[in-house]
Amino acid sequence: MFTLLVFVMHIGLIFTPLFLLAHNIFMQERWGFSLWSMPEALSDTMTIAVIASVILLVMRRIALPEVRIITNAYDYLLLAIAVAPFVSGLIARYAYAHSEPC
Repeated sequence: MFTLLVFVMHIGLIFTPLFLLAHNIFMQERWGFSLWSMPEALSDTMTIAVIASVILLVMRRIALPEVRIITNAYDYLLLAIAVAPFVSGLIARYAYAHSEPC
């Protein structure tokens, strides 16, 4: 289970930002090229999978004594920094999608 969580987290950390439609639109406008863009449903799924895997990895660090003993604040900080763009991106996506035009 740990291996699956780590793979899901790392694959999501790498592929979601690279192949996100909004990021590719920005790259096309800014630098004149873009990559293949994944469907929005897939990007949402991968984003939620990254967030869920980080939460479960943190819970593992807290729950298992043999892992907790070697964990320090830096480990939690690193996970928080890694997942923060995904949390804020998901919030921004749904806040923008449901906002009313002025």
